[in-house]
Amino acid sequence: MRGVPVKAMDYLFVILVTLVTVASVKVIGAILVGALLVIPAAAARMLAQSLKGFFTMSVLFALFSTLAGIMLPIELALPIPSGAAIILVAGVLFAISALARGLVPGLKGNAA
Repeated sequence: MRGVPVKAMDYLFVILVTLVTVASVKVIGAILVGALLVIPAAAARMLAQSLKGFFTMSVLFALFSTLAGIMLPIELALPIPSGAAIILVAGVLFAISALARGLVPGLKGNAA
């Protein structure tokens, strides 16, 4: 791929992340936005072998954390807010990723 305007794409990405973050903070709160930006990406980074895998796993981890964090308190009649449940599920996914990376030799991702 030649001729890709990398600098323009970088600026576009930063602008889009900023807009989504600002809009999300107003809707769901700063702590939840911060957790959903960092925890799934950190878990995916430990396992991903490529940038495409990292991106895909980050999105899937965030999606699973959100859906499970909303559904678990409802289904199990737990008296916890959905925001806290989402962060807890994301934390559990991170812990599982860390354990899997340490125990399974084939899962040595790109951790720094």
